[in-house]
Amino acid sequence: MEPGSWQMSAMTAKIPGMIPDEPLWNVFTPAVTAKLRAVSSRGEYLRCRLAILSADGLNPSPYNRELRAFKAAWDAYLAEAFAIGLFDGAHGADLRARLTDEDDNNHLSAMSECFAAWYLSGRRGLTLQPRPAGKQRSCLEFSIQLSDGNINVEVKAPHRQLTEGCFWGDDHDLLEKALQQANKQFAKGQRNLLVVHPRLRLSPFPAFQRAPIERAFIGEEVVRIPINKATGDPVGPHSLVFKQNGRLLKCWPAVRYTRISAALFLSEQFEAGQIQPSALIIHNPNAECPLRRDIWSGIPEFYLDGSRWRWSDEESN
Repeated sequence: MEPGSWQMSAMTAKIPGMIPDEPLWNVFTPAVTAKLRAVSSRGEYLRCRLAILSADGLNPSPYNRELRAFKAAWDAYLAEAFAIGLFDGAHGADLRARLTDEDDNNHLSAMSECFAAWYLSGRRGLTLQPRPAGKQRSCLEFSIQLSDGNINVEVKAPHRQLTEGCFWGDDHDLLEKALQQANKQFAKGQRNLLVVHPRLRLSPFPAFQRAPIERAFIGEEVVRIPINKATGDPVGPHSLVFKQNGRLLKCWPAVRYTRISAALFLSEQFEAGQIQPSALIIHNPNAECPLRRDIWSGIPEFYLDGSRWRWSDEESN
């Protein structure tokens, strides 16, 4: 790329809603990539970041094709972020700083915001506006503009690095933490959407691994055995019941999480040479301001079917 192209992209990026000629290189300039390469103790994800940015078409390996696919996806995510004005003003400067930071959590949270904007606008065809006000002085990521009222959106990117050692648990604690943080940022009396882009030790997106989402937000299936309190012996057959102890349903003694209208979970997979998004959604049955469901058609939903909680893409019993 010629030096003049860098200058043109930087100038264009200052115009609200204008997309630079090359969004990826407008953010990850030569100076930024040099700074990242100068980090002496690079973590696994920083090494992956640099590999994505340097991926080219000369290496035909499957791994390099996946890196190039992520590189193209990042360019699309950033283009959408520029288009809706996420890079404008002081908040835009903060987004750029987090994207280019050597800290993994800062980069992951910032790229997740851009990915969510691309998914909602580019894939779902929704109109977005940047930086709506949340509770008190908090500033949210963007809002979805609808004829019957806007939906405020906050994006969370819970991240736990996979290690070589054995581990226990399913990381639902990080999903709960994301829910708690967002609930503090959303204002009452508004339609609020929490978008979660998790990078956990086990992905919760395969149908057989959705239990962490269920447990954190709604509840879990448990075995119930009737016991004689005097003897401690079972007095009847065991049964499977769904215990509604997730954050959206649990009472302390009253339900607390009523500001969040729904939680949309997003993921990325490398398929057929491209990065493809996946989505799941849970509508909050206790929300003050529920969301319309027609705009989420095609996304698997966890809902109460009669007396049973289930995913909409599962076979009903």
